[in-house]
Amino acid sequence: MKGKGVNPSYNMQAAVDVDSRMVVGGYATKNAVDSGELSTVLEDIEETTEGKNPKVLSADKGYEDLKGLQELKEREILGYIAQKEEKSNSCYPLSSFVYDETKDQYLCPQDKPLTLSWTDKEGKKRYVGTACTDCHMRGECLTSKNPSPTSQRSISVSPFLPLRNEMKERMDSEQGLQAAKIRSSTVEPVFGTLKYAKKLRRFCFRGLNMINSQWKFELAALNLEKIVKFRISKQLRTA
Repeated sequence: MKGKGVNPSYNMQAAVDVDSRMVVGGYATKNAVDSGELSTVLEDIEETTEGKNPKVLSADKGYEDLKGLQELKEREILGYIAQKEEKSNSCYPLSSFVYDETKDQYLCPQDKPLTLSWTDKEGKKRYVGTACTDCHMRGECLTSKNPSPTSQRSISVSPFLPLRNEMKERMDSEQGLQAAKIRSSTVEPVFGTLKYAKKLRRFCFRGLNMINSQWKFELAALNLEKIVKFRISKQLRTA
């Protein structure tokens, strides 16, 4: 994983219930980034809770994988996941183009059409401009540093793009901002407690299976500690 250079590390996952603050899912992975882990996290929660799905799920922008957003929709889970800012070498990023559903084409900010060129096996589509040669914004719009005289602007569109746009709108709402605050105060304390209060800075074993076992053991111990504190607190209140 990236740190000061590249280090041999494992990526820890955890899912926490907002009301009880109990850990309801967690595992270790060798994947250096969280993108793509959302589906596995949901499967782990389902296994831990004997088949239950969360009604609402909040996660940070590391989990913005488009296929994960599709799974949230299929499982009928209301998601709040921050989306990364769109990067582009052009003055016109993808969000600047308007889709014309009747013609299955996009219009650029200069009202010039981009028509469908090809579709890959995963459903991603590529649209290519047809009237870029004489456009006065050609130099700023084309992403290539040294475009040929016949170069046209092209854009690649994921089949899950509507889900991302919907998620962006949701995260910009008041509910989205509140969900982000709740997320940080719910799951981050788990990592903070284990790393700083419990001094879990390194694992005692090697190999993914052993690391995964230790991580689950640590999460279970944390849950037991919360249960004990809750029962003591409840007894004190009753007394």
